[in-house]
This record gives sequence, structure tokens and C-alpha cells, in this order.
Amino acid sequence: MLEVNSLKLAYNKSLAECTAPVGQALFSSVLQAPDTSQAALSARIASTTASWTPLVARFTATSSDQLEFLRGLQKFLTGEGRALAAYAGLMLQGLYGADVLGEEAVSGWAAGLGGADADAGAALKAAVEPFVAWLADAEEESSEEE
Repeated sequence: MLEVNSLKLAYNKSLAECTAPVGQALFSSVLQAPDTSQAALSARIASTTASWTPLVARFTATSSDQLEFLRGLQKFLTGEGRALAAYAGLMLQGLYGADVLGEEAVSGWAAGLGGADADAGAALKAAVEPFVAWLADAEEESSEEE
């Protein structure tokens, strides 16, 4: 956190501009290990998410910060981290469960998926659709209970 704040001040950047790279840095470490089997990737994503959520939460206090984080994660998952795009739902689930991301931010971000690289955007959208549908169902159920 201290290093990010120092860089923020040194380069006169806003917190939102520093939030996007946090997601990229967080999950790029998952690709560094030699074992890239599905089970190993899933385990490393879950472990990384659980370990780093207290820090990430400091950068995602508002909905706009959460959207910036998700846009940075999207850039990573449709670029150098394309191998992890299929695990985007798992990432979102872990971050949502740890109260790092809110339903409104996730739903708004997912609705705008697509972007310049249509194939990568479509793959990412397909990976997050089950989680976004679950969020919508959970919201609907909680609205019915009230």
C-alpha cells in the first residue's frame, strides 16, 4: 500500500488511476508458477484472492474504484492474462465474497463487456455470466423477501 501511495504522489495520479493496475498485479502472479493445470490455477486464484483482499479492499472503497479495478482486471484478462479469462468468475466470486466488490459494480461492468478485442471480450463475458446471473438471482430473492 505504501509503495502504491508513493507512486501515486510521485507521478501525481489519482487513486482511480492506481486502482486498475492492482488487479493486474494481483493475478499476474498466478501465471508465474510452472504448474498451469486447471486444478492448480483454481487453487492459486483462490489462495491469491484470499491473501490479498485486505489490501485490494483499500483500493476499492467506492463503486467507481471498483469499476476501475474491474477494468484493469479486464485489460489483463483479455491481454497477457488471457489464459486466466476462464477463471474470471472464480476471481469475482472470491472478491465479492470478501466484500471487495459490490453487486452494482460487477453488474455494471459485466453489462459493458465486449471491447476492442471481440473474441477475448466474448470469452470473458461467457466466463463471468454464471456469476453475474447468480448475483441477479440473489438480488431478486432478497427483494422478494422484503
